[in-house]
Amino acid sequence: MKSFVPRQSISIRWSEFIQAICAIPFKSGCGEDVAKWERRFADFIGVPHATSFISERAGTYFALKALKETNRWVDPEIICPSYTFFSVPWAAKLAGWELRFADVAREDLNMDPGSLRRQINKRTRAIIVTHLNGKPCKIAEIAHIAHEHNLRLLEDCAHTVGIKLHGRQVGSWDIGCFSFGDGKNLGTFCGGMITSSDDGLEKALRSAVAGFPAQPTVQVLKKCFDSLLLKTLTTGIFYPLFLYPLLRWFGYLSADNRKKDFLNFIRRTTERDLAFKYSDVQALTGLTQLEFVEERNNIRRANSAAFRRALSPKALGKMLPWDGEEPHTMLHDAIAVDDTMDIARQSLTEGIDVRLDYCGNCRNLPGMESHPGEDEIGRQLDGRICFIPNHLNMNTTLARRIAPVIDGLCASASGMIDTRCLAASPNPD
Repeated sequence: MKSFVPRQSISIRWSEFIQAICAIPFKSGCGEDVAKWERRFADFIGVPHATSFISERAGTYFALKALKETNRWVDPEIICPSYTFFSVPWAAKLAGWELRFADVAREDLNMDPGSLRRQINKRTRAIIVTHLNGKPCKIAEIAHIAHEHNLRLLEDCAHTVGIKLHGRQVGSWDIGCFSFGDGKNLGTFCGGMITSSDDGLEKALRSAVAGFPAQPTVQVLKKCFDSLLLKTLTTGIFYPLFLYPLLRWFGYLSADNRKKDFLNFIRRTTERDLAFKYSDVQALTGLTQLEFVEERNNIRRANSAAFRRALSPKALGKMLPWDGEEPHTMLHDAIAVDDTMDIARQSLTEGIDVRLDYCGNCRNLPGMESHPGEDEIGRQLDGRICFIPNHLNMNTTLARRIAPVIDGLCASASGMIDTRCLAASPNPD
């Protein structure tokens, strides 16, 4: 019997959908609920300031724009990881920054501090790191490098809300950039947050947000119903009856569309599209969602541990390593193979929506080919990472059940992770 497992699930509970839809006529604007949500989230991260935006990419854009303008930097340069989600370098370019790439480490796809050091020059003003797939980067070492060179440090925390490292929450080292979109462990019908201890940056961001219009009520309603539809289609009997046949029989996974998606996004997105206030409806959802972050992180960790224990050594050797103890939200279990599209198609015939990583090597994106820096590992792994489902609708029993399917798919696949990187990362107990 097939195990029908969608790619993701929605963290927002049914009761929160009802609460949000009922509140939309009265709470689609930006008021005291947003202020309360920002104070609560700042306390959670352990910083004095948190400013909400309609998305993380909007928050990152306005934070970089504020840094550039308040410091009066001319053509400042920011160092980005070579392998990340396209909105990271896109936001920097839109805000008027020059890009330079530092390579990523093979074992976690996060920025390599050694490569970072080699890229710093007299024009460098900031670094932006991504805590990819839920595993924090080497943030203490990178923060030390930033301090040495008097550089601002931005953390893309879209995958890691609720993770502590060296006694501090991610997003507290300088400037934190958070996402609350569908599929995350904390969802608010999209939205994002910028956290910091910088009074000047907070003042600039507040000034910008004050000039934003409120989201139209229909826009807030659409976000709620989009999330509701996705939750319904990935729950219980609805996934195998409706969404799965569409994916399986209509060729959704027939091509790698990342470059096409990137071009469509940059051609259609301007500052005006990002400049809307966060809504009270979203804030109310965030306040209740925040209570369950650690519980949800633990669910994903338990699922991943059970899944990895059930894998053969050969298949385990193709997984991005996790020792079962290091801080990790396990937002994604990632496997490195050559024939990703074949594995995605084959897995779907078994009911499991294994999906090509939506991140990639940034230099391969249109318009980013000529930026300086290093991307050897990012280039090698581009298009070779697949996500194994690990979400809140799963449990350890289901995680163990899908392991033999992944084993079979890996039997003839070519691994891309050097086994020497796995020496300190045994099968978690």
